[in-house]
Amino acid sequence: MDKVLKEQGLSCSDLTAKQCQIEFGKILQVQKIVTGSISKAEETYFLTVWITDVESAKVEKIENTTCKNCSPEQLVQETEEMAGKLLGEITIPLELAVIELHSIPAGGKVKINGKPKGKTPLTGIQLEPGVYKVEVSMRGYHTYNTELNLAANSKENINTQLSPGKDKPEKTEEQKKKQKKILIGIGISVGVGGLVNALTSGGGGDGGGDKSTVIITW
Repeated sequence: MDKVLKEQGLSCSDLTAKQCQIEFGKILQVQKIVTGSISKAEETYFLTVWITDVESAKVEKIENTTCKNCSPEQLVQETEEMAGKLLGEITIPLELAVIELHSIPAGGKVKINGKPKGKTPLTGIQLEPGVYKVEVSMRGYHTYNTELNLAANSKENINTQLSPGKDKPEKTEEQKKKQKKILIGIGISVGVGGLVNALTSGGGGDGGGDKSTVIITW
């Protein structure tokens, strides 16, 4: 700070500490300036940090803390945390990338960096810029793998046609319903046939033979 002031023909020895800080802020052309002080009593450090409006020279906020048996690194960390509280947290929105995934047939299970994301089609997936491994899998088809290097504010569309593999493709809900109806029909046919055979062969010719109970399950 002294070097900057000397370049401007000023010296802190001619000013109070507060005036020196204000002049320094004006030279830097800033609206606010954060300064502080540190003192020590025995093994305890006393830290004070404040923020000053350069134009009005008014102190707006003050933060105080103590640090016992602190190392120089800890003192720096404490000072930075206090300055952060004075200035408040500044939220910087991330510039995200967006990807869309489509597959033929639809319904492929999607994983991004090994984490399940749902089934295709998927739209509006937001990711931070970086490199990602994308996997689309479905029973009966070869798994599709690719790697994306996403930039901020970019949009990536993935359209893939899954190629059949050795395993039989998983049946659709409509196919499962049809198969269930066929199995029920076969079961009824076999059951009725068994009942007819049992009734026609179980009794005597004059109707006086022993009666028997037939239990048929299917």
